Amino acid sequence: MRVGFLTAGGTAGVDAVLEDRRRGELYEVACVVPAATSVVPRNLREREEFDRHTVGLLRSLGVDTVFSAGYPWILTEPMLDAFPERIMVVHDGDLTDLDEQGRRRWIGAHAVTEALLAGASATRTSMFVATRDVGNGPLLLVGPRHPVASLVRDAIDSGDLRSVEAYAALHRDWMRRSWSALILRAIELLVAGTLKISGATVWVDGAPGPCRMGEAPDICEALGDAIRRDIPASCPFIQR
Repeated sequence: MRVGFLTAGGTAGVDAVLEDRRRGELYEVACVVPAATSVVPRNLREREEFDRHTVGLLRSLGVDTVFSAGYPWILTEPMLDAFPERIMVVHDGDLTDLDEQGRRRWIGAHAVTEALLAGASATRTSMFVATRDVGNGPLLLVGPRHPVASLVRDAIDSGDLRSVEAYAALHRDWMRRSWSALILRAIELLVAGTLKISGATVWVDGAPGPCRMGEAPDICEALGDAIRRDIPASCPFIQR
């Protein structure tokens, strides 16, 4: 499998993927495209032309799967059409956390800061399949829990938002250390051919995702031995 990366600059947290011993056997990295080295149009119409050029580069290098890791721009139709269900987005938010209307809470560019201000005790990194519904594509993987330091609550209570934002930047960098594990796990599943995307669900070996890496999600911990129908179907995939 030949993969390409869209990043925020440099390798943006994918270093271990580039250095993994299985590179060249399990997969090949065709290119890393850092957004910081290009002038990316903010206008979506203009960005379509930019994405067409990026598609041309990726196709010329034989890329069949794209990983967007920290890439700050919305992907437009030329990119989505060129790699249907083959663009995996790494996101700095726990996309299993839903609001009262059943919508994902942390889909924005400032997911970490927003989660901290909302009082989250921990954060997670997610990987989903890019679709035209920005931030709401089928969820494939959720990373390990990253506990939030207690000092954040003190800063919020005292109205010290500057300290919260400073901590959020450090916390996000810590979270991004898990990017490589998520990306490598996704590559393993893709190469094995065990993934199937059906509507809003990613199926792994015939079971519905997301596959959670790390400790159990809150609902699994809170229920204990109780039997409930709404336990996430992906709990069997928990890796301890």
